[in-house]
Order: sequence, then structure tokens, then C-alpha cells
Amino acid sequence: MRARRKLVSRVASAKLHEKHMTGKDSCPRCHERGLKSWAELNDEEREVVKRLPASAEYSLEERQSKHRWCTRCWYEDKAADARG
Repeated sequence: MRARRKLVSRVASAKLHEKHMTGKDSCPRCHERGLKSWAELNDEEREVVKRLPASAEYSLEERQSKHRWCTRCWYEDKAADARG
């Protein structure tokens, strides 16, 4: 019997899973998956978020608890409850 070969590497499989199977919402602006809650952002991303235009309209506490962000195009989802 022939040895089985993997058709897709583990790295490629993990990337595909992260992009298509995580169940996270897609960004309405750039269509990438993975809007992040405040808890999911790293320190550098949080600094960017603090400077986005919505910072003038909403308090930081409200943004931290209810908003999500796309770290690709910096779209801010204001209507969704945070899932993190």
C-alpha cells in the first residue's frame, strides 16, 4: 500500500481554518473575517483605535464594551455587542 501524502500543509490548513471556519463576522468595508473586540486587540492596535474618528462621538468605555474593529482597514462596528 502506498504511503499517504498530505495535500495541504498544516500551516495552510490553519490559515484556511482561521479565515473561513471561525464563525466571526466579516468586515462590511473590506470583507475580511475577524472583527475584533477590545479584549482581542493588542497594545498597538488599541492605540490606533483610540485615535479613530469615532473616539469623538463615543466614550472609550462604551467603545471597549460594545464596538468591534477590523484591523485590516480599521472599520469600527458600532452596532454589535462585543463578543470577547
